[in-house]
Formats: sequence, structure tokens, C-alpha cells
Amino acid sequence: MHRCQSYRMDVFTEYEEEYTWGIALYIEVSIDYSVNSVTVCQHPTLTVVQDLKQFARSISGIRGDEFTVAEDIAEMLDSVFSDWRKDFEVVLRRGSVLIIVYLQRSSRPSRVGSVFILLTSSPP
Repeated sequence: MHRCQSYRMDVFTEYEEEYTWGIALYIEVSIDYSVNSVTVCQHPTLTVVQDLKQFARSISGIRGDEFTVAEDIAEMLDSVFSDWRKDFEVVLRRGSVLIIVYLQRSSRPSRVGSVFILLTSSPP
């Protein structure tokens, strides 16, 4: 089970969640002009982030649109897990950012990180 830290409305919740074994770090952020909620889940045996609560708190302080939030989280990841860019996905949707960092396995070649952007506008 992955260890998770969730932040919403100044309340932190710690819990365990079942994710695919190959996921090292899962970050989901809900945005409405600023960060509304953050969920950070970490692999059970690989410690990427030493203090999940502090990491979630740092993300919760980010202000800006989806691109700004994703960019700021990428900078945070650079400082705690420099190899994260070897195998990752970033999904940007209106009001949310999802970043998944995968485990590095020597038995398979690293794939290039993927970025998916889905921004839709409301009908007039």
C-alpha cells in the first residue's frame, strides 16, 4: 500500500491507498485560482519525499494556473528526486494537475516523460 498525505481546507489526512507497484510518487492537485486540495502518495518501500506532509503543505501554497502549478511542482521534485524526469506523466486539465513518477527499473529502458494537456472551454 502506498503511503498518502492529503490536504484540503487546512486539514491534513494520512492514509494508505492501493496503487500500481510501479508508481513511485503520485501527486494530484485541484486548483481554483489557488490550490484547493493536494494528494501525494508514495511507494511503500522507496522513499522519494522524506516528509509527505511538508511536501503537500508546500504544494498547497502554490498560486497560479495549471501550468504554473505543474512547473512549480517540477522544481520541487528536482530538489528532492533528481531522477524523476526519467519516467513520468503529467496531465493538465482545467482545474487539476496530475503528476505520476514511475519506478526506475534497470531491466527496461527508460521511457521519455509524457505530458498530456486537456483544456476545454465552456460552451458560450
